[in-house]
Amino acid sequence: MKVETTIKPSAITIAEAFIEFWIKELEETKGDFHVALSGGSTPKLLFQLIKEDHLDRFPWERIHFWWGDERMVPPNDDDSNFKWAFELLIRHTNFPMKNLHRILGEMPSDTECLRFAAEMITKMPVENGAPVFDLVILGMGIDGHTASIFPDRLELFKSEEVSALVNHPESGQQRVTLTGLTINNARNIAFLVTGKSKTDRVSEIINNEEVAKNYPASYVKPTHGKLTWWLDKAAAKKI
Repeated sequence: MKVETTIKPSAITIAEAFIEFWIKELEETKGDFHVALSGGSTPKLLFQLIKEDHLDRFPWERIHFWWGDERMVPPNDDDSNFKWAFELLIRHTNFPMKNLHRILGEMPSDTECLRFAAEMITKMPVENGAPVFDLVILGMGIDGHTASIFPDRLELFKSEEVSALVNHPESGQQRVTLTGLTINNARNIAFLVTGKSKTDRVSEIINNEEVAKNYPASYVKPTHGKLTWWLDKAAAKKI
């Protein structure tokens, strides 16, 4: 497994560096390029920067957007990861709607989890029993969760399913998430983590401390791809 770490002074500079990485990967890949997007503040910044300065550098007709996880809410709900990607970026591009593969949060959760899994298997390359993303963008919570795999659901890194239905451990809110099988099957996995609230978790995971075994993010280990951590100085302070 290849692991690389890029550290920049601020959230903006790390987002800019990641944009260049993404464009380079697009240039080196022929045909369709499948991306799993993340929610959170850093991806929102990423979307805004692309919209403001880089729209014409992306071959939108080749890109397919999926989501690493989604709350089971309508697409216009403020809790929807899809809503923010669409409002901040997608609607400002010539993105083909047929390349937009959202998790239908307004639908019954059990059936939607199965439908989303089937769509991935049908419309993406499949290896090792799972779809192969060209890029999975991940964040990390202060509890070490990633996508919607929380510390109480570590078994999802051993699941043979490609997606799973989970409940948030505190609010009980339902979500659909990619499993560890699908995440770790990607060609590129990128953690975008910023802010001092993440400092300890980043240090514990990257330094392979014993406590990191409690954090889902520590189980992100690509089977054949590359893992990169994109950190601002605050998040990287202790590594």
